[in-house]
Amino acid sequence: RRNRLRHNVIPTLKEINPSLLATVNATMRRLRGAEKIVEKFAHDFALRAVSTHADELHIDIDMLRQQPDIETLLFVLLADKGFSADSLEKMARCVAEERWGRTFASENFRAIVDRRSLVVLPHPTDDALPQLVVREFDKPASYTPSRDPNIAHLDADKVAGVPSLRRWQQGDRFRPLGMDKFKKLSDFFVDQKLSLAQKERVVVAVIGSDIVWIAGLRLDDRFKITQTTRRVMEISINNKE
Repeated sequence: RRNRLRHNVIPTLKEINPSLLATVNATMRRLRGAEKIVEKFAHDFALRAVSTHADELHIDIDMLRQQPDIETLLFVLLADKGFSADSLEKMARCVAEERWGRTFASENFRAIVDRRSLVVLPHPTDDALPQLVVREFDKPASYTPSRDPNIAHLDADKVAGVPSLRRWQQGDRFRPLGMDKFKKLSDFFVDQKLSLAQKERVVVAVIGSDIVWIAGLRLDDRFKITQTTRRVMEISINNKE
């Protein structure tokens, strides 16, 4: 086939257009130049609109929506993530049409179209929960609560049992610290402006059906330390992620 192209097709095309090779070479030069321009544009855009958080890539949605060709830009930005052309086309359409919540997958990555960012992250490799460490101690006279987000202090006398960890579920409710009314976790996450990827990773410490702590985020007001607290239950997570 290659010989047929070289010996038959190309000579015929040269007869029709004597400057064929020069035209093809010039076109290829321009295409290489256009590729460099696109790559430079994508690089400059990434400096302004792309950030990394641990193993997540975040592309600012508002800035992405302002671009003249979202699909081509995503093709360059996500070139090493393995997304198909069909996925990139649909992803770009969701961004342009503000269709939040859609998820697209390649072999090793997934992209979540959130209202604030297009989040690209690896598929989870380990669904194991973090380790929960529990200890109790007498409340010291000079007690101050821990500032570590992975540690929570509860009034041990208000806790009927030993907490355990689980993933949060739709319909879960708790009383956020400082409030006297229950709130759905899904609404709390909106208030905290958590991305879909961040919500997927949330774990809660529970005793029976009661949520005592949204790990790393907020304690339940019912179990807080007060002036009358005598013993403190400290719960902490050893996050393996």
